[in-house]
Amino acid sequence: MKKFALAVLAAVLLISLFSAASAEKNGMRIYGPGSYEVGKTFKKGEYIIFSAKEEARFVVSIDEEGLDVISEGTFKGNTILKVENDDYLQLIDCTAAFADDYYSTFKIELSPAGGTLKVGADIEPGTYELLAQDGQEPAYRVYEDSRYHTVSEEGTFQNRHEIHVSKGQYLELTGCRLGGLVSDTKATDKSAQPHSMRSTPAPDSAPGGKPQGGPESPENKNAAELNPPEIDGPKVRILPSKTPVVRSEPSTKGDKVGTAVAEAEYALLETKGKWYKIRLYDGEEGWITSSMAEIVEESDAQIPNE
Repeated sequence: MKKFALAVLAAVLLISLFSAASAEKNGMRIYGPGSYEVGKTFKKGEYIIFSAKEEARFVVSIDEEGLDVISEGTFKGNTILKVENDDYLQLIDCTAAFADDYYSTFKIELSPAGGTLKVGADIEPGTYELLAQDGQEPAYRVYEDSRYHTVSEEGTFQNRHEIHVSKGQYLELTGCRLGGLVSDTKATDKSAQPHSMRSTPAPDSAPGGKPQGGPESPENKNAAELNPPEIDGPKVRILPSKTPVVRSEPSTKGDKVGTAVAEAEYALLETKGKWYKIRLYDGEEGWITSSMAEIVEESDAQIPNE
């Protein structure tokens, strides 16, 4: 597998480039730790974010105070994040470089602490071997977007695991490293099946939480096969091609309690900022981001709104 630029070296370079909130060198703008309003003090788009310390954090919100959170994460090494106009962004102990500028010179190689790779930019699509780092509990997560709204696969394993990734996805690794490409004809290692883990966008998330979605779970079937309960009152319909993670609280730090199905309808229990609280068909209740669904029915009863 071809060599990539060392993430640690890149991080040191980025950190050394700024003394104020932001700086520019060789055509690459670098944003240092601080608070930004996207579209005014921060350009919208996708960014490579490097930890300036052992652990760093970002918060994306719809308000300047950072109370109504869209996405947030604590990470080690690096992460990749997309921001839109009118977002408010906090960079805590980390620096950010515009992805297009960064990729014109570098590609990411994970630090020993972990990090995030973009499939098609940092690694080619295909099936890869994941190898545990000594003394660490390995975990992985595959995102469909760099807003951290949709997790397509996640898990932990013992020694090694094989995972297939497609162009445009984002692979986040903790406590493990990326091995070589595996032949598509090679049998997948059946001894390293993934286990459910806590869902946050942070690469240093601790494994744990509640296993979800066995073969008979209704949330694992196609929407056309579901036999939903009758919904009396307001409800939401999940948007086509979306399978949002349902969380225990209206934050990306909330534990995963289930997964909603594209185009299925669920009872809407409450709204809070950009989050909807819904009830899954198995009775579990939790929160999804409003960008993943639309309200399709409003009864005379008001939807609670905090």
